[in-house]
Amino acid sequence: DDDGINHNAGFSDRDGNDLNHIEGVQDGLGTWNPATKTAVLVRDANETIQILSSDITFDGNGYGIINPGSPSWPDGAYGIYFIRAEDNTRVDRVTVKNTTFSGWYDGVEYRYSSSNTIVNNTFDSVADGVYNFGGGANYIADNTFTGCSRGIVISIYSWGNTAERNVISNTSRSGIYMLGLTGSNQFNDNLIDNTTGDSIYLYNSHYNTFTGNTISNGQVGLKLDHSPYYWPQHNTFYNNNFISNTVQAYVYDESNVFNMPAPDGGNFWSDWASPDDNGDGIVDYPYDLYDKDGNYATSDYLPSAWTDGWNR
Repeated sequence: DDDGINHNAGFSDRDGNDLNHIEGVQDGLGTWNPATKTAVLVRDANETIQILSSDITFDGNGYGIINPGSPSWPDGAYGIYFIRAEDNTRVDRVTVKNTTFSGWYDGVEYRYSSSNTIVNNTFDSVADGVYNFGGGANYIADNTFTGCSRGIVISIYSWGNTAERNVISNTSRSGIYMLGLTGSNQFNDNLIDNTTGDSIYLYNSHYNTFTGNTISNGQVGLKLDHSPYYWPQHNTFYNNNFISNTVQAYVYDESNVFNMPAPDGGNFWSDWASPDDNGDGIVDYPYDLYDKDGNYATSDYLPSAWTDGWNR
């Protein structure tokens, strides 16, 4: 581990002592299958779990990794984390599933780690649910995020990741947050509801695609933020529902696209659902989009007159 302590395969404590559960022999934290490199919890854990090698499957088995205190640094930093070691050994192709995370600073954090799968987990009252730093080709799907500060964070040097069918609600800062030199990420069929800050926030992030998402009841549904030197470009948003957000979107730069050619069309905006005089399901006038300073940026030229109108 980071402190130079050797650990047997499977579960062990921070001093290297064996915590593998063997029915009728040893009462540990979880079971370990060396053939499949699968670790399965048999009870809740109350400390950070670090994954030290690639190709591990961590199955929470419906149990949780619960911080008994409050989120703090460093003791309350992570539920699960895996990072590139000091000798540059990578930890890749990790699966984390069926686990509840509560009370941590980050539920799952990985750095310079790729091709990981984070599925069917619950993140309850953590600062950041999933924090992806410097990793590519990661898959984040079918998770539930409730009462977090930020749900999914795609941070610096992260490219080619996919997040789909996640439910993110009651976040205080952002549902999906993308920061700095990230791009070519795909977001499909996610539900982001009741965000106090920005439901989707992009800063210096490019060539991302958002489709099939519903963004509702937020303070700002979508914010493409900018400084004098950096701004998001060439992102594509189509077939998304923007419903009853206080501000539907702040957009910067005309290279960001908000509709595909018919029949795919654009997005549904709850404040721009009519008129549709010819009944083709497309509002007769474009939906204009502005930056946070009130300057015109671009338009959705084929806004849908109905929620999920592209499926009718």
